[in-house]
Amino acid sequence: MSNADKNVQLSAWISQVVNAVRPQLLAILKESLEESLIQLRDQHIGNARYGRNNFMKRYGFRIRKYFTCTIGRLENVRIPRIRSIGREVQMFTDKFVHFSRELIEQIILGQSFLMSGRKLSVWLGGMLKDRITYPTLCNLMGNLKAEFDTIRQSAIPDDIEALIVDGIWGRIRRSGKRVLLTALGVDSGGHIHALDWLVEESESLQAWMRLFERLRQRGLGNVRLIVGDGSLGLPAAGRMVFPESRFQICLWHLCQDLMRQVKGLNWIQRQHLYHDFWEVFNALTLDECYERYLIFLRKWQQINPAIERLFARYESQLFYYYDFPREYNYRLRTVNLAEGFFSHLKTILRKYPGWTSPEQVYLIMSIFLKSMKTYRDMFHSQQKSINNGTFIYAY
Repeated sequence: MSNADKNVQLSAWISQVVNAVRPQLLAILKESLEESLIQLRDQHIGNARYGRNNFMKRYGFRIRKYFTCTIGRLENVRIPRIRSIGREVQMFTDKFVHFSRELIEQIILGQSFLMSGRKLSVWLGGMLKDRITYPTLCNLMGNLKAEFDTIRQSAIPDDIEALIVDGIWGRIRRSGKRVLLTALGVDSGGHIHALDWLVEESESLQAWMRLFERLRQRGLGNVRLIVGDGSLGLPAAGRMVFPESRFQICLWHLCQDLMRQVKGLNWIQRQHLYHDFWEVFNALTLDECYERYLIFLRKWQQINPAIERLFARYESQLFYYYDFPREYNYRLRTVNLAEGFFSHLKTILRKYPGWTSPEQVYLIMSIFLKSMKTYRDMFHSQQKSINNGTFIYAY
């Protein structure tokens, strides 16, 4: 046997050993990394846990879904969080892992600048150092539009129990501002579905009714709860199309409205007010929440009467999310789920000069959702595919 054969066999043997011990190495690396991150956080803050006289506070942990390193992929790594004077302090610059690849952004960019299919194929080919033919690109866009047109016309599953609705504002060139109304559904298991979207001139009663009517025509029954930011016309539209539904005001938007009402308070009072507000709605049960709510009103209405007037306006819309299982009812107290879902889409849209038509908005939305599906198919084994009527994106 030659030396070359021995070297090849030894290399193969080393590879087998590395693959055998890789899970243990990754576990050790993850544990050491999390410990070092906690030490780094403590160095940033400078005082012991529960220490005083420091504006920087420990703020729990964020779960990073994965890191890619030289020996493999670390999953579900706990990243410490730090908060200082009403904002979060980032320990690292790479806060997010974007699921929309550069190719997706470039396709949307080309669509926004009205590039022809031939120009876009040449541009992408130069960027990717590979040939993308015009027929291939046209087939891609045509198939993508047809796929999501089919989804938006098919029946919605009958286990959708709640809707989370929100609007994304943009500009259609030569026509002014427009809003992309979006509806996410929450099923009986707590899974989140992207149900439908519609371009309208405003968040009016008629606009919301058109979106809700589309959902009803596709088979959506009387949902138990509609969660929104309280825009004019939204609660009334929900009651008219889904008579048995209740409206839950977004608590985050209510909190922002509350802070605007108390600008006369000093900084320390405002911080206490913000903390007390969320302590009310972090209660585990409805009875405990309502008890905290009454204590909150007794304490703060003496300091600023505007607080009592604000809560009197929305009191009937505060507590409906407690009607759902505790495992996922926290998702139904704000529209943060919808805003988080579309945050990257908003970032992309802000780069470009505006939409050209509602049809282009629908195509961009399809590209965005397809990129999400591709990402989750690649990196999440539990991902559920596009099914009839919806796109499941969270579980």
